[in-house]
Amino acid sequence: IMKRIALLFPGQGSQIVGMGKDLVKDFPYIAPLYNQTDKVLKYPLTNLMFNGPSEELKQTDNTQPALLLHSFSILKIIEKELGYCEINERSNDFTVSKEFINRFDFMLGHSLGEYSALASSNSLSFYDALQLVRQRGQLMKQAQPGIMAALLSKKNMFESGSLEELKKISNQLLSENIICNISNINSPNQIVISGSEEGVNKLIEIGKKNKLFVKSVKLEVSAAFHSELMKPCSDSFKIIVDQVQFNTPETKIISNVNCLPYSNIDRNNELSIQSLLSKQLSSTVNWSPSIQYCINEWKKENLNDEDFCFVEMGSNNVLSELLKQIYPNAKSKSIQSTNDIKEFIKDFKK
Repeated sequence: IMKRIALLFPGQGSQIVGMGKDLVKDFPYIAPLYNQTDKVLKYPLTNLMFNGPSEELKQTDNTQPALLLHSFSILKIIEKELGYCEINERSNDFTVSKEFINRFDFMLGHSLGEYSALASSNSLSFYDALQLVRQRGQLMKQAQPGIMAALLSKKNMFESGSLEELKKISNQLLSENIICNISNINSPNQIVISGSEEGVNKLIEIGKKNKLFVKSVKLEVSAAFHSELMKPCSDSFKIIVDQVQFNTPETKIISNVNCLPYSNIDRNNELSIQSLLSKQLSSTVNWSPSIQYCINEWKKENLNDEDFCFVEMGSNNVLSELLKQIYPNAKSKSIQSTNDIKEFIKDFKK
């Protein structure tokens, strides 16, 4: 029985060709959301999602709207199947009902996933989110070249002091004008670094020598996301974000930047959703601490591990796998297909 739920929305790397195809076939009432997406973006994104090619879907300005659409359509199908809203083949209003949103204690998105979370809590209209992530992808595509690498360890890198050491090395390199930042704190066993080729290679070399991690894996990305190389992109994006209408989210959405719930929508405030979303492009994605924030809040209410559950809304189980490393006792579900939706609804009704 799922008493308390946090929804997790995946980011880049979770896309797969065929995503959403089964949903449109099995729940035809969701088709307008896919058709409207193509109209709003003025290109056939849905065909690319359903049929590929994979190389094109992997382009960041395609990946981002594709993941948003897929996650949001799963949410809308669950909402409709549970009787919280009416959708039919002619629908074009896709706001989410407040009663449904209130069934979830938290929503968290990994980088791009924050936009799926904001749209799912009516902080941002789905169509505004769609155009924002498309523009975000276009800006990221234009960023100066850089690379990223995942640093993996069987040991807990928080407790062993490895993370602190990596931060020190990163700061030392930055003081020498060599750019390499900690871009993602994904779990105690996985830290991602991002920067210039020279910076990333240097940090790997020093980290290996000091046995701060076991293995490094270069990521297939076109730029150094969440590093200082994204600063120009972050500044340009702030101008775009400031023109969009935001509302206060109807549930707690935890920011990647400061691991606290979003609450401010005054664009001139440092802690507003607009400011933090812009900052997020060149800041660390604090994923593990954000998950920990939810667990700590639940523990304050004296809930046991079996009382809460994390549910991943997307085409892969990347976040569920990270969750096992962050908090092995946590219950989790990954919703990728029609079957997963049916299973979830059965459990949800209990």
